Amino acid sequence: MVLINTFTAFSLYLTVKYLYVQAYDYNYSLTTVAAVTTDIATRYHIHSIYLLHSSYIKASDLRNCISDDAINIYKDVLNKMNARLLMQTSVKSLDDIVHVADKSLQHLHVIFSSDRETQRSITEISSTNRLMKRRWLLFLDSTTTPKQFFARIFIPFDCEFLVVQTEYGDVEVSVTVVYHVHPTRPLQMYHVANWSYGSGLSWYTIPFHHRRRNLQGIVLKGAFIEDAPYVMNKRPSGNLTDQLSGYSLEFWNLLQRLANFTLEYHVPEDNSYGSKETNVSWSGILGMVIRHEVEIGVNLLQFATYRVGVVGFLPPILVSKVSVYVRQSDMAYDTFIQILTPFSTGLWGTILPTVLIIILIESAIFKIRVHHELPHETNNRRRLLDCSLRVFGIFCQQGNTTALKSWSYKLVYLTAHFTALVLYIAYTATFISSLAVTRQGSYFKTFEDLLNDGTFKIGIRTKSSYEDYFKNSSNPVLKRVYEKMMKPNVKTLTNSFEEGLQHVCKESKFGFLIGQITFQGLAQNTSCKIVNVPKAYYTTAASFIINSGSPYKKLFACLIQDMRRAGILQRIDRNYWPRDLEEIIRDSPISVALETVSVYFVLLVAGILISAVLLMVEIQFQK
Repeated sequence: MVLINTFTAFSLYLTVKYLYVQAYDYNYSLTTVAAVTTDIATRYHIHSIYLLHSSYIKASDLRNCISDDAINIYKDVLNKMNARLLMQTSVKSLDDIVHVADKSLQHLHVIFSSDRETQRSITEISSTNRLMKRRWLLFLDSTTTPKQFFARIFIPFDCEFLVVQTEYGDVEVSVTVVYHVHPTRPLQMYHVANWSYGSGLSWYTIPFHHRRRNLQGIVLKGAFIEDAPYVMNKRPSGNLTDQLSGYSLEFWNLLQRLANFTLEYHVPEDNSYGSKETNVSWSGILGMVIRHEVEIGVNLLQFATYRVGVVGFLPPILVSKVSVYVRQSDMAYDTFIQILTPFSTGLWGTILPTVLIIILIESAIFKIRVHHELPHETNNRRRLLDCSLRVFGIFCQQGNTTALKSWSYKLVYLTAHFTALVLYIAYTATFISSLAVTRQGSYFKTFEDLLNDGTFKIGIRTKSSYEDYFKNSSNPVLKRVYEKMMKPNVKTLTNSFEEGLQHVCKESKFGFLIGQITFQGLAQNTSCKIVNVPKAYYTTAASFIINSGSPYKKLFACLIQDMRRAGILQRIDRNYWPRDLEEIIRDSPISVALETVSVYFVLLVAGILISAVLLMVEIQFQK
């Protein structure tokens, strides 16, 4: 059993006295009011209950209502709440609710009166937006309908206002939620629960965002900039609603159908995502949302600490690496690099000494056999050259025409052939894979490599979160990247990701910072082969922004989560981004193209020509 402290007990005592005063003028007994309030508080896991009245309770009223019956009811309520809840209950005036800290839906504001004075107080509270993001409970008398009571009161969309009315005396009551979609739309009512003495509260299980999905065709303003592949303008003139397309529009078009609202599109003056210009000034889409010039941002914006504090973010849509992309170097097509890459430097450094050791061992065996006048198969004058050619032939998988009689020679050649065979299999497997799969690369691997080059520049999109990330980073390497490679080019920042990738193709010493998923959507439009610097990246998430105080944030967030669970997000991703690796693997294997191995035919021709030249030289020396 949860214990209630002295303060809570005293508050409950005042509560019961207050309920006793209020209940006589309406259709509810004190027990019914207390039981309904307790059940609803339990349902919503309420931390605190505020019992509100239109004016302060006078001490004389409290003294007059003390009686044996009230004390018995008080004990009953106390035992019930002591067994079920741990919360603080206090009595306040409706006029003082503006001083209560807003803690979202953790408080339950209970109003037991529906007289004119109470109606006037609620009207004043609604005009100051203090009804938003709170949970209210009103006990409405049976002679007044919710539409009559709330005729001049605006209940915000994100406010949970519960109205309790009797159905059969006070034995059974109904609980109805009321709200307005918009100040211009009529009051909406939705029956959510029934209460009776026998069974308590019986709730309907339809989720919040399903009950309030219909926004009744209201018009919301959204800010956007053209930025492929997220938002693209199919036609330069005409109605923006019909001509915009792209990844982001797929989401908003679907949300408009699901929630029955219309987007009105606006473009920021500086045509940017937005950044902090001064302590109080913001630009781009971000600035328009902060200033409430629009309700939402149509483009995806990256999560950032300084953004989360000034706007609301919907659930993450994309999680992506933001990498530096550069023009592909010639390294992948360099003949010697292509030949050497199957083995690492360390392995090559082991193979070459191994070959030399085998040559020296065979030469040593020959010398020992000659010293002991044993038979041998090699001319004494050419022993080192013959040994070298035989061992080299072994590692090139060539046979030996000399019949070996000595077991010492045979054992050396056996181990040499076995070692060469294993290395040959490993080399050919890797080499053939490199021919079948194009491995694009660059000379750089990390941000440090780019810094050490000294001549490289990194471009970013103007007024984007990328600049702020590097500028405000606590990582000294990223700080140096900004100071040396980004800041000097701040006046030549690009206005779109496409423009930045085109710049990469034009300038060899230029890299562009862009999200991996964004690059995948634009890669087919580039005029050159562009690759990422493998370890020069950071990971971030992106989503849509909305006014921090927007009443529709919860609805849109729930709908996006429903879309994710239903697989709709994955379908949209497949329409705009390349297929997953697993799907590519299931495709039929591709043939090696002529251009992939053409360089080796060039080597063959070059070898033939060089051999012809050497033949002519030998003929001249023989004369």
